[in-house]
Amino acid sequence: MSSRSNLQRISRGKRSQDFRFLSNKEWLKPFINKNVLDLGCGNGVYTKYLIDLGIKPIALDIDHGSLRSARKYVGQLKLKICQASGVDLPFDDAVFDLVICIETLSHIPHEKHSIAFKEINRVIKKDGTLITSVHNSARFALQNIVRLKKPESAYKNPGLTIYPFTKKELSQNLTQVGFSLKGSISFINFYNSIHQRYPKLFPILVFIETCLSHIPLLNRISLTILAKAVKSNKTFPEHYCGKENLFN
Repeated sequence: MSSRSNLQRISRGKRSQDFRFLSNKEWLKPFINKNVLDLGCGNGVYTKYLIDLGIKPIALDIDHGSLRSARKYVGQLKLKICQASGVDLPFDDAVFDLVICIETLSHIPHEKHSIAFKEINRVIKKDGTLITSVHNSARFALQNIVRLKKPESAYKNPGLTIYPFTKKELSQNLTQVGFSLKGSISFINFYNSIHQRYPKLFPILVFIETCLSHIPLLNRISLTILAKAVKSNKTFPEHYCGKENLFN
């Protein structure tokens, strides 16, 4: 695929991606002129959205090709980029006010999840914020059941393997390293393929998505879970699931 067609593909997917943030601008506006890390920036979809809001993030990804695409998509040669792994961040302690980590942790093997969460906590300032989304294992398990397959711990997509989380696992991983959950949203994402064919329907699809997300059963089988957490320096024992768990 040519770089031009690749950028067109990114642009087509941008509207559905942006929905997660468009409904939560209040989560982001306090971080204008702050130190922000876009961890797992991929092709730069969220990086550009942050920049459009007036935020100047560092874009980090493990893949050099993704960083090159991000810089081209964002359209800023001065964009600060960093090639590194999410389990070994090349930054000092407590340097970021905000870390954005969208659908990145789901591509890290289960056995390294705790390392990644500890690294994110390490580089965030006291009272700093993490906004992250992960793939929901309930959705993938349901898809396998429909296909008469057994649920798995990992699902292979072209070029990527997804290691989904249960809502409880996400809550525990956050609280165990010292984050306090402040909010969460589930996204059913039924419209991804529809809006690409009929972009003018996007506002209607977003409205339907919002309504459907309030139905408990559909909420449980959402494709992704978006969570906001604040570094509290208060840790909890393994398997803790008390007041800090907002997913019940």
